[in-house]
Amino acid sequence: MNPARRQAFDKALDAWRVVYGFARQFTGDAAAAEDLAQEAYLKLWAREAELDLERPLLPLLLTTVRNLARSRMRTQRAQATDELDLESPLESTSPLRLAGVAEERGLVREALAALPPHWRGALFLVDGIDLGYRDAAQALGMTEDVLRVTLHRARQRVRERIGRVVPGAE
Repeated sequence: MNPARRQAFDKALDAWRVVYGFARQFTGDAAAAEDLAQEAYLKLWAREAELDLERPLLPLLLTTVRNLARSRMRTQRAQATDELDLESPLESTSPLRLAGVAEERGLVREALAALPPHWRGALFLVDGIDLGYRDAAQALGMTEDVLRVTLHRARQRVRERIGRVVPGAE
């Protein structure tokens, strides 16, 4: 493999957490998400000779994950559920603070789990990993305008759901 191809694939491998996290939005299961992400990388490797290395490989990987997830959902006829991994260091470790953080995370997880998978995927790509609108829209198979509407509706639904549980949280 020539150095340019090697560098492009190394960069794609560096994005493993993003690809895995995106797969997790569709599967709701860590092992299934890992399988999905690995399958996407295998498909990318199989198409190695026909890839345009002038373009980043991440959008192609994300599109492959989306298509594989849709295919699996169709064949299994199962609804995908998800929980966003919100693990982060806590500013305070007091029991009261920990309980509050756990409750907030639970509300957010429930609100996100109630969204359709493509809405969760859009939120994950744009808000979660700060992917640009163009690349996120490409990965989700929609136009940028549709992505903006999807994000607006998803954010609004999350705010509404949390607001119903915690009045004034909007």
